[in-house]
Amino acid sequence: MSKSIIFSLIAVIISSLFLQACNSQKAISIEEILQQPVSAKIYTCYNIFYSDKNNISAINYQKGDILPVGSEVKIIEATDKKIVFKAASQDGFFTITYPKGKMMLPIEEYIQRTFSAKDEEEISRNIKSSVFEKIKRGVVEEGMTRNEVIIAYGYPIAYRTPSLKEDTWIYWTGEMETKRVVFKGDKVVSVFVIE
Repeated sequence: MSKSIIFSLIAVIISSLFLQACNSQKAISIEEILQQPVSAKIYTCYNIFYSDKNNISAINYQKGDILPVGSEVKIIEATDKKIVFKAASQDGFFTITYPKGKMMLPIEEYIQRTFSAKDEEEISRNIKSSVFEKIKRGVVEEGMTRNEVIIAYGYPIAYRTPSLKEDTWIYWTGEMETKRVVFKGDKVVSVFVIE
């Protein structure tokens, strides 16, 4: 066999292995990450926005329908690239895609932020009922606390808001549009959209 054929075969094998590595998905144990028994109920920690149940970005674009905070869910599959779950209140499955490069945190931490054993009653315990009703509709307004903003919108993406101690949190309403939530101390003083 000639050297050029051998090099070509080696290149094909290396390319094939590289593609397999890129497409492989590491399974995630939800029970282990959340420190919950297999039979424990799991709920959403904040509103999850979606336009397509089968392709929800972990960025949580602030548009479309809302799976409300405190929704009971059953996680069907979790890998380092996606989370598939069923909501007790709705038909069909939801799939959150996880863009590792944009999220800047391990998917395990994302899962801990997104799902927990706390139901709606426990999450809303120290929040006025009138404020919590707005939160469930995805409304953030002046006077809300940082925690209430997280429950309404989720966590801001780290590459635009590196620390939750920042005075301005940036959320995405679309791929080219952002919403800024400005705080003074722990309270929202302004919310505005930048196109």
